[in-house]
Amino acid sequence: MPPQPAVWREPGKSSDAECTSRWDNLRVAALCIGVKAYPGSDALDTTVKDTKAMHKKINLLDQCRAAMILDPESRVEMYEKMRKRFLELLSSNPPELVIIFYEGHGKEFDRDLFLMPTGAKYDDPDDCKQTCISHREVLE
Repeated sequence: MPPQPAVWREPGKSSDAECTSRWDNLRVAALCIGVKAYPGSDALDTTVKDTKAMHKKINLLDQCRAAMILDPESRVEMYEKMRKRFLELLSSNPPELVIIFYEGHGKEFDRDLFLMPTGAKYDDPDDCKQTCISHREVLE
């Protein structure tokens, strides 16, 4: 199955302007990332379904808000959505707790765990560093 374009979703909102106001005065903010559209036998069955379920459950809780990214194709796309979309929403009024929920393939090299977008090359450490996102980058 060909990968779908990556999705940025907040329930019930059709534009970025509508979404921004919903991120004030939160106790918990979450970013749910699900990647299933890996090529060939690396494809995963339940990651997107599980990510959507987590996203929905968090948004049902009082003073909690979640955003979601599905099937990002590249390291750059994943990073941009994390940084530019998610963290900018939180920068003016940070929540008490931030959760990053990730379902997809990962790879470890030199004590660094890499989150893998759909177009990742991960057999070689140098390729992995160029096409995946390190958990350290996410935490920074």
